[in-house]
Amino acid sequence: MYGIVVSKSDKVGTNALPILLEKGFKKIDDFIWKKDDAILIERPEDVIYLERLDELADRYQLGYLAIISRHKATKGIKTLSVHPTGNFGEAKYGGNPGELSVTFANGMQRVWLEMQKRNPGDYSVTLEVTHHGPTQYKTPLFFVEVGPSESEWNDLNAVETLVDSILEGAKRKHKSDVAIGFGGGHYAPKFNPLEETVAFSHMCPKYNIGNVDKDKINQMVTKTWDGVDFAVIDENGIRGQDRVKIKSLLESVGLEYQMI
Repeated sequence: MYGIVVSKSDKVGTNALPILLEKGFKKIDDFIWKKDDAILIERPEDVIYLERLDELADRYQLGYLAIISRHKATKGIKTLSVHPTGNFGEAKYGGNPGELSVTFANGMQRVWLEMQKRNPGDYSVTLEVTHHGPTQYKTPLFFVEVGPSESEWNDLNAVETLVDSILEGAKRKHKSDVAIGFGGGHYAPKFNPLEETVAFSHMCPKYNIGNVDKDKINQMVTKTWDGVDFAVIDENGIRGQDRVKIKSLLESVGLEYQMI
């Protein structure tokens, strides 16, 4: 069993709910619906401040949660994205400072692969690096988003693509090797081409490398539900002194790495 979470405070969530219900979800409790091995949960609070996730996951025996959300960006690139949550430094947008969430790398990859296949046209399908809350739950979770503006949030074809990618992605049973990533920009340009065959978990971009220490490395590894096989470093997307630092930290925890 797995969960799909939508928020009344999120435009993509409110657009996704009727689409999900049309696909056969049946009400089993207040703001809870079920279809096959999926539980649909509607919450009132904003997605970065979601409450009761462990309680609901325990009640319905959910292995992981896919959280539907709007994506916001100043650049007008139409985007379908997936990402883990967490704060390498301060907590400006939910969660706790210095805390990463538990996430499911293969679950994200499966949704990403389905979005690539189902892309409704001129959308960029991409990973985003680890950012924002929530961070405090034991239940593995990741965000699935449409953006970057209200126009895309109201594009029902794009929202349905997101919904179908979650539902069909959950049916994929393959397991890829899992990597954590370091360097590059917010949209993980060097990691996206590898996502066809490698499932990325937590990714730390260049702008957050200063917040990485041994504790953060350990969190990236231990909070990946399906385990981490190796690390990937974007060689040109990280300063030389930071490359040395990250390599040393990875060696200290015994994790192999490759440069790309």
